[in-house]
Amino acid sequence: MYNQYQLQSFLNTTLEHLKQHELHPIPENYKVWYEYTSTSTPQLNDEIDALIAQQIAISEEICHKLLKKYFVSDEQKDFDAARLAFSHLLNIMISQIANWSDSSNDFCQALEKCTTRLNNDPSISEIKDIITDLTQETLTISSASNDINSMLSSLNGEVKQLRKDLEQAGSEAITDSLTGAANRRGLDERLQAAISEAKDKHRDLSLIMVDLDHFKTINDKFGHSTGDKVLKLVASIMKKNLRSSDFLARYGGEEFTIILPNTDLENAIKVAEHLRKAISAKQLSTGRNGQLIGRLTMSAGVTQYRLLDNAEELLDRGDNCMYEAKRTGRNSVKSDLDVFNPLR
Repeated sequence: MYNQYQLQSFLNTTLEHLKQHELHPIPENYKVWYEYTSTSTPQLNDEIDALIAQQIAISEEICHKLLKKYFVSDEQKDFDAARLAFSHLLNIMISQIANWSDSSNDFCQALEKCTTRLNNDPSISEIKDIITDLTQETLTISSASNDINSMLSSLNGEVKQLRKDLEQAGSEAITDSLTGAANRRGLDERLQAAISEAKDKHRDLSLIMVDLDHFKTINDKFGHSTGDKVLKLVASIMKKNLRSSDFLARYGGEEFTIILPNTDLENAIKVAEHLRKAISAKQLSTGRNGQLIGRLTMSAGVTQYRLLDNAEELLDRGDNCMYEAKRTGRNSVKSDLDVFNPLR
């Protein structure tokens, strides 16, 4: 988590990058270079650094491709594919129903002709001809009916699969692909729902903000691949030590947020302490040569929902508590009692 001075520095550096590469200061370009400046997406930094090393001009088009590749491509592709598939299904249904409608109209006209012929006092031979014609028309409409029933049955299966794909796409859109925890979008949705429930049903709600101590050192010394594995391990440890009703999200970089429904501040502090001890108990080493990384520690801030809080206020208090843990030496848990207690 960054303080206001770091954020201001990121802003200034981002604008300098845009000016240096003669890029328009539009949100898309700003997003790419802000992420580059804050090093929140290591793979993006590696690709941009490689382009700069090769003296390749970073154009608006390249920025657009980087934005799609690292921030919106998978989600957008999923929903674009779903829209195209749904449009295709609708076009097939419209075409088949139109064809069946034509057959139905032809059958009605055939029935009217048969009725007219029967009203004209036909002979036995003519009646036989009417029966033959009617039989043929009945077979034709029956075939058309069977075709559309078969088509609709097939499309029903495709619609069910499409619904399943859309549900999966929706789940992926709120999931951090690296750790399997929720992403920031998923956090925003769940936190808003949790606040509404706490307010409407007068229930306790607490939140933990977690920041891994000295994580940048791991990336710098052992590489981003090792850093990614550490993040996966941390997320796995947290999930194993949380209830099914709790909600874990990757807030960004090496930061995580945990929503604890039906939990007061005292018990939330106990959860945070339990997680801190579980993470620091792991002796980490690299997989390739067993090089010792050491023990990972975390700083955590714990806050409890107050009546009329919105999501931003709750997150801000959690941030402040977490910064207090950082300020006082790291590898600790601080809460509202430490930061906002008037008797402190």
